[in-house]
Amino acid sequence: MPRRRAARRGRAHAGVRPLSPPGYDKGMLSQETLDHYRRMTPGERLALALRMTEENIPALFEGRPEVVNRRFELLTRENDARNRNMLTAIARTKAQP
Repeated sequence: MPRRRAARRGRAHAGVRPLSPPGYDKGMLSQETLDHYRRMTPGERLALALRMTEENIPALFEGRPEVVNRRFELLTRENDARNRNMLTAIARTKAQP
């Protein structure tokens, strides 16, 4: 299914950001790296995200138990907020004629 630009439809999508690698912060990555990431296929981006997740799992469990618990509580809150935003956006698109 081809992607449509929001400008062609005359409205911007709330919450939709340009495709950037996980953890991207302006100035953190070179323009060349960003362009390479944007040229990746969805499968390549998924493989990259999974590899980064696998590499960072040990760090999630480092520290005192209360620190680890707070870390996972934060992840849960962030995931819940992301899911809530996605469901809100889906409901909004279904409500439009």
